Amino acid sequence: MSDTATVGPSWEEIAASAYRSYAASTGNKNFRGDPMPAFDDLPEPIKTAWQVAARQVGEILEWGEEAFKNEQTWAGFQSVQQRASK
Repeated sequence: MSDTATVGPSWEEIAASAYRSYAASTGNKNFRGDPMPAFDDLPEPIKTAWQVAARQVGEILEWGEEAFKNEQTWAGFQSVQQRASK
């Protein structure tokens, strides 16, 4: 899968939108009830985890239930930003 979605926004932009939607649905509180930071203020590994989640949803939309078998293939995934910082 490429670093950008096929059409439209990048995977990071999709992940940020998903994060903001999650925040809106929880009153901007995390699972502990603490306020959630803005997406841009998250540590890079957490932003990457949201990107992986967005990409997996993309895989499911493209491949259907077959994509469920590939959930563990994301282990060790590094975002473009993580690869650039090395």
